[in-house]
Amino acid sequence: MFEGMFNKKKYRIELSQVQNIRPDKVRNAADLVNFIIGENQELLDHEEQGFLVVSKIESSKKGEQILFAQRLELPMAAKTNFDALLEPFYTRKPLEFDESILEIQDKKRNSLENVEEKINQAKNDIVQREENDEGYAPAPQLDLSDDKEEDESDSGSDKQVINDDPSEPSNDTGRTEINVPASTLLTEAAIKEIVAKEMKDKDEEIERLKQSLRSQEKEEMAKVENPPVKDDHVSEAILPTPSVSSDLVEDVNVLDVIKMVKYDANKRLEDFISQETAKINAEIEALDTRDNIEPTLSKRFGDEKELEIDELNRKVESEKTEAISTENARHEAALKSIESESEANRVSQIAKLTEEFSAKLSSAIKEEYERQTEQLNLILQGKTEELQLRQKAVNEGMKNTVSEVLEGFNTNHGEVIQNVERRKNSSGVIPLRQRVG
Repeated sequence: MFEGMFNKKKYRIELSQVQNIRPDKVRNAADLVNFIIGENQELLDHEEQGFLVVSKIESSKKGEQILFAQRLELPMAAKTNFDALLEPFYTRKPLEFDESILEIQDKKRNSLENVEEKINQAKNDIVQREENDEGYAPAPQLDLSDDKEEDESDSGSDKQVINDDPSEPSNDTGRTEINVPASTLLTEAAIKEIVAKEMKDKDEEIERLKQSLRSQEKEEMAKVENPPVKDDHVSEAILPTPSVSSDLVEDVNVLDVIKMVKYDANKRLEDFISQETAKINAEIEALDTRDNIEPTLSKRFGDEKELEIDELNRKVESEKTEAISTENARHEAALKSIESESEANRVSQIAKLTEEFSAKLSSAIKEEYERQTEQLNLILQGKTEELQLRQKAVNEGMKNTVSEVLEGFNTNHGEVIQNVERRKNSSGVIPLRQRVG
């Protein structure tokens, strides 16, 4: 756990090769997006162009590593999706990128260092030569105040020549110069500006050395051509001829040495300056790819446009498919919900109807039972009354019939009795069975 705490990684956004863009502190990818949007809008408003290289750097105990770098040409279209364009800068893992945008700057920096090293070497050679010449004669300390105007005119002419160099950036644009730190990567325009400035400073220093040598030469020539005399009318006999002749020979030797040193130094410096100027001009011309800006950017933006269109088509198609799928799912869910609600409603209605019909059936059965019971009671009552009437009629009929039968029986029976009585008294008695049969 403690090892993870001490090995904590840090990330930062670094801007380099900045051209015509106001540098600002960018802490994270979100700040970068806002910064690029603001600078892009400002360049659009002023109808200007600029570029920079943005790097995402990871710092740890092991050192620093560039996770991703990208060169941005501004301005871009106002509708550009900068969030998508700068999305790789949210990464915390190494991503693939064009490392040549960093290698070019290393070459420019090495070239500038080589130029400075050669110029410093030339200066050291001149100083060394002067130190080696100390045994001949000490260089006089000259007051150059009288030659100030000449120095300024010569220096001005040299400055004019330098400004006429095509590698010197123009100051008529009204843009603010940006001093790029040596620790950051330099742009093509910045290297031109720095090289021109260094060459200008070196030329001024060389010109000062030339003026110093020229002043020394004039001083020595003046001493040789106009030796000091007290009186023009003094005869040669009174002059110390041998001594003057010896001094003159010594002065001539010193002058020859100074001339040789001056000539050699001037020759070497002029050759060096011409070679370095030609080399720098060749390098600048090789690095000047402005003719390729339009076709390169047209192709790049065309490719980006096609990619954006393809991405937009895929996005629209994906959104359409997702919307259709969502709508189908919603429709399917709605159908299932409707079917479920319908089934539940049907079951509920059936249960309600079943309950209602069950209640109606019970009520109808009860009513019908009561009605039929009442009818049966009425029928039974009628039957009872009918039976009672029949019983009464039977009783009355039986009573009348029995009365009649009894009456007939009694009548007949009386007649039989009378006949028996008569026959009893008669002589011809007939058996009863025969008579009856």
